[in-house]
Amino acid sequence: MNDLNSVSLIGRLVRDCEMVFTKNGTAVCKMTIASNRSEHKNDKWEDKPCFFDTVIFGKRGEGLSKYLTKGQRVGIKGELDFQSWQDDSGNKKSRVQIIADNIFLLGQSSSWSGQSSSPQNTQNNDYSTMVPDEDRFEDDVPF
Repeated sequence: MNDLNSVSLIGRLVRDCEMVFTKNGTAVCKMTIASNRSEHKNDKWEDKPCFFDTVIFGKRGEGLSKYLTKGQRVGIKGELDFQSWQDDSGNKKSRVQIIADNIFLLGQSSSWSGQSSSPQNTQNNDYSTMVPDEDRFEDDVPF
């Protein structure tokens, strides 16, 4: 029996996406998505923002990058990826990010101005080890 690693998420981009390229030239579109969940506090329900680092590889990410701007509402389908490393001081670090197979634009950008309260990751990623099978991204982007 195979394990299941699947995630679907709707949220807003907290900043414009960032395009980087692997050493072999594969496009990597990086973004952070904020999605609220409800939390019961002091006899009332409050929204609690959750922040998710997300990447999409290849032509699909490159084509979408000009539309993935701060405040844009998006739907994501993909899988989770766990990464671990040691920083320059020898401290162990880890994170989970979403590797998107599909990103759906769900309306116009808003004036949403949410900020991530989590510290920025200054790790210099080598995404070349994470690039999925390129055959998954052979579809032409429809714009």
